[in-house]
Amino acid sequence: MTPLAHASHYALRVEDVERGREERTPQRESEGGMGRGRPETLPGTRKGSCPVVNPIDGLCYIASVMKSTDQRRMLRESPPVWSSPQGWGRFFWFFWMWLCTSLAMIYLKLLNRIRLEGLEHIPQNGPVLIVCNHISDLDPVVLMTSLLVRFPTTMTRAVAKMELFKTPFRSWTLHSFGCIPVNRNGRDIRAMRQILYALRRERVLIFPEGTRSMDGRPLRGKRTVGRFIQWSRPVIVPAAVWGTIEALPPRSSRLRIGKELGVRFGPPLDMEAFYELPWTKEASQEIVDHLMAEITKIVEELKDEGRVIEIGTVQFST
Repeated sequence: MTPLAHASHYALRVEDVERGREERTPQRESEGGMGRGRPETLPGTRKGSCPVVNPIDGLCYIASVMKSTDQRRMLRESPPVWSSPQGWGRFFWFFWMWLCTSLAMIYLKLLNRIRLEGLEHIPQNGPVLIVCNHISDLDPVVLMTSLLVRFPTTMTRAVAKMELFKTPFRSWTLHSFGCIPVNRNGRDIRAMRQILYALRRERVLIFPEGTRSMDGRPLRGKRTVGRFIQWSRPVIVPAAVWGTIEALPPRSSRLRIGKELGVRFGPPLDMEAFYELPWTKEASQEIVDHLMAEITKIVEELKDEGRVIEIGTVQFST
């Protein structure tokens, strides 16, 4: 049985969702549950229609039937999804956010010339997914700072590779910003669980390409991002950064000053037609290809304005 078929055995009852409760309801064996194939219907679905799948419970069930005890323990011991502290901790958290934002703006605005465009397109509440191109290690700093300028009292979750969490101070700093570490070398059940949970409730920042573009040109997006979107169905806002590849070129750790850089956010995308697609690999890839096409449109607009710097046309010194 496929993981999607396993996940279909678990669903959130519609009446429980309306009451704000999260009571997970496994399908009984007598109702066509485990060992008897996919059930014909699930609570909240019509007979013969695609079942409503709760991805969080589906992933939990997938992990429960895995043979590897290490993977089961990793999921069971995974920390809760990050939330802003309360009481005095919230005061110190605001001070820490103010300090980091101030230091970032000193570099971005005083030592360089940054422009933030289209911030009004980002919804203030609800599940929001921000997808952006990735051309420099400076991109997350520019994006997170711009979002803190727009929403100073709320945090945007960002997905980051596990290698960035190796040093203690950097790991603590990234966790304080609510970043989600992802192991790119294998199936990371804990990261999948946290990403899906955040996509259904908060603002999340993801680079669909999964890695930096060494020449500044958009790459093909990862199919996993399309599957996350099918599961969570958030409001999607495309964005594109420019000039960061000049301020911090690839294979360089030295920050430049006096550069022009910025980020432009586009209007939310209409994804209803894509949500009707079947849950297949081809559909997931089609969704992420659509996202990359929208990002590329913004990149081309910036390129026509002379704002995007590609490494193929500029020589950088390290």
